Amino acid sequence: MPAAIFNGSYVKILKEELKAKSGGLFDKVSVSAKSTAFTAAVGFTYLINTGTAVTVTLPSAVTYAAIVFKDSTGTAGTNSITITRADSAVIDGATTLVISSNYGSAKIISDGTNWFIT
Repeated sequence: MPAAIFNGSYVKILKEELKAKSGGLFDKVSVSAKSTAFTAAVGFTYLINTGTAVTVTLPSAVTYAAIVFKDSTGTAGTNSITITRADSAVIDGATTLVISSNYGSAKIISDGTNWFIT
């Protein structure tokens, strides 16, 4: 059973409860290190190995979709993660999103037309 610290107290969390309260965000996690260019899928959290710069292409914007990207090796300051659009959708008004801070991350959500950084 997963555990967490909440308001200074150690609590146990049921996996199903965590999944239910996350809106399904934790249902799918890509734990394989991504170290080359790839196309993301909605509903996944990507742990990206930034031993080299990595480019990610977003899928088409789907209503209420979420994707999380995380620099898992702490070298995005040197080898950034560039997230690009697949079509005319924008990411907070821009055509790309760059994660360039070590251990940086970004969660993006879609309204069915565009992507937004949360």
